[in-house]
Amino acid sequence: MLEDWIREGSLLIAGAAAFAAGMLSFFLPCVLPLVPAYLSFVSGVSIQDMKGMSTTGSLRRVMGRTVAFILGFGTIYTAAGAAAGAVGEVLTSPRAVQVAGILLILMGVHLSGLLKISALYRERRFHVASRPAGLMGAFVVGIAFAFGWSPCVGPVVAAILTLAGAQETVGRGVFLLALYSLGLGVPFLASAIAINLFLGMFERVKRWLGVIQIASGAILIALGLLLALNRIDLLLRYLP
Repeated sequence: MLEDWIREGSLLIAGAAAFAAGMLSFFLPCVLPLVPAYLSFVSGVSIQDMKGMSTTGSLRRVMGRTVAFILGFGTIYTAAGAAAGAVGEVLTSPRAVQVAGILLILMGVHLSGLLKISALYRERRFHVASRPAGLMGAFVVGIAFAFGWSPCVGPVVAAILTLAGAQETVGRGVFLLALYSLGLGVPFLASAIAINLFLGMFERVKRWLGVIQIASGAILIALGLLLALNRIDLLLRYLP
């Protein structure tokens, strides 16, 4: 009974961490400043036109293509989560969870800037040369976005994949990466609906981008330590 409770509680914590990681990814220095450019490219509507967007048709177009963009990267991330969960099914042992914790610590140290891992600074991106046409084009851009490995988002995605592998089932891996995608997608959609609010928020937040990145790394380190030391029960005490 206690073991089942800890296992389910661990999934709750991992799910909350995955969603929060998606939200944090949106505010990282390699994503937040580029959000207007992504929204304009995907929707085919200039930022200036989006600022004055008042017609239902324009709003529907921007929202529809932004959702297709989110589904594009969500599909890739969720598939990766399924693969990580499948690997976790094979490597079902406490040692594998400890290894996952160590990997999380390494990703957190890299993200915070305490130790720069040169291999993680290489960017791997699929560039879309022409503006996408329709919903399918926006979906393809989302796929390209997911395949990109940038110095700050890549470690976060890798950390969530590590958590997915530690869950030991394909379903849980899919669940975690779907939550990560949702956490990243919700602020994208909110920004598309209210671009003026986003631009105002960005002016206030941009000075804190470095702090947000360091804080994200610290969270990964803390979670990794709990996994590596097999003390996830310390977090379970605060669950209702």
